Amino acid sequence: MKKLNKGTLALALICAVLINFSFVRDGGPLKAHQDKQFTWYGVDFRLAKFVGSSGFNDPDEISKHYLTKWNNIILEESKKYDIKGALKIKKYGYKIDWMIGQNSDVDVAANIQGDSYAITADAVKKHIKGYHGADGDGIGVAFIVESFNKFDEKGYFWVTFFDEKTKEVIVSEKMNGKAKGFGLRNYWSGTMYDVIKQIGSTKQKKWFSKK
Repeated sequence: MKKLNKGTLALALICAVLINFSFVRDGGPLKAHQDKQFTWYGVDFRLAKFVGSSGFNDPDEISKHYLTKWNNIILEESKKYDIKGALKIKKYGYKIDWMIGQNSDVDVAANIQGDSYAITADAVKKHIKGYHGADGDGIGVAFIVESFNKFDEKGYFWVTFFDEKTKEVIVSEKMNGKAKGFGLRNYWSGTMYDVIKQIGSTKQKKWFSKK
């Protein structure tokens, strides 16, 4: 094996240090924003499908009441659904009323289907561009529901972070959570709880820390 001379070895060490510095400096996509205000907008059902009609027997009741209940539970049981703690951020606020207003036009009956369903990252980006009235100087956080799937017993979400001023998406990652609990409210809220736990255990480091 050919030995490196002192000059070549020194150059290699310098390059290694520079690469490592860049690695630490760049960090995850939210690292540069971690000192800003993060605002929880809520659970957005405007792109959602409800898969498996047996799981959604009273769509009018879901439209009128449960879309709001699934948003309010984040506030009512904030210690359990601890998004702030999962993200490990200091400045945190809520704009759930805005999201509840947006969801008021969702027609659950028209969005029940038997087939699986998916949306794309580009569809999410386009959707966030339409967040009119969602104004601020920080980072917005929303769960964009792709589907509540009774067959899989899972909720599928695009966990999305966006610049409140420009409506540019910073991070949007598809995740899913297992449904569990008694009653319609708790059963599907369990999917959100599962996703929040996953964020705290694995995703926070990926999004905020060094790569």
